Amino acid sequence: MGHCSERIVSNTMKNILIDKLKSWTIEKSDMFHSHIVRDDIEGKYIWEYDVNGIFLLRNNGCHYLSNDGKVFILTSAGTDEDFTNHVKLYNQITSCRIDIPITQEIVYVNEIKFFYKEFRRPNNEFGRDYHLDIFDNLVDDQYLLEYIIDTKTILNELKLYGGLVPKVGMSPFKRLRDSEGIFFSDFKDWSITFEDYVKTSLNTLEIVMFYLNENKLTNLNTEMILQEAKTQWNIQ
Repeated sequence: MGHCSERIVSNTMKNILIDKLKSWTIEKSDMFHSHIVRDDIEGKYIWEYDVNGIFLLRNNGCHYLSNDGKVFILTSAGTDEDFTNHVKLYNQITSCRIDIPITQEIVYVNEIKFFYKEFRRPNNEFGRDYHLDIFDNLVDDQYLLEYIIDTKTILNELKLYGGLVPKVGMSPFKRLRDSEGIFFSDFKDWSITFEDYVKTSLNTLEIVMFYLNENKLTNLNTEMILQEAKTQWNIQ
């Protein structure tokens, strides 16, 4: 009975996302952003809230993030291997928390190929955004050192089966907090090499620390953290 009800929920949510995707227009997006600054990429989204979560709608997909940690995704971005890579990583990793993969199927909307995916966040919670941690003074030296170790753990696991690294989801911004601790969320676009990842991540880490120190949001030991990142990520 339980599995039957889960399939009904899954199919219902899939159809809801498909209907919302079909309803997206640039005019609706422009109206949504009419009073805020936006760029050509991020300006294409629309947020919609209901009592149980948030819809995030773009021209190439629709997400639903529920308050109980369920994540439903309909997207034309990525490849068939993205979900497979996530499943492999989840089954191997033990010392770092990531989204739990549930299912994926291919659907066609207006004759365009889309991936419908479902995930569950580790402790059945929505998760607390990284930026809230900043303003609660939780992003300090130790926080970023733990981030460096966590990413090293993921990279080591990916190397075991020669997988590529997700282009999105491995930055400090994608680490969320729940009642049990920190976890990574929203891995996607598994398309970059280890070398490109560490190069990009080192630059991102420098930008993050510059922003935090420049705005006096914390007092980070930048030199020590960067050196630790280079050591752990094997950057010469």
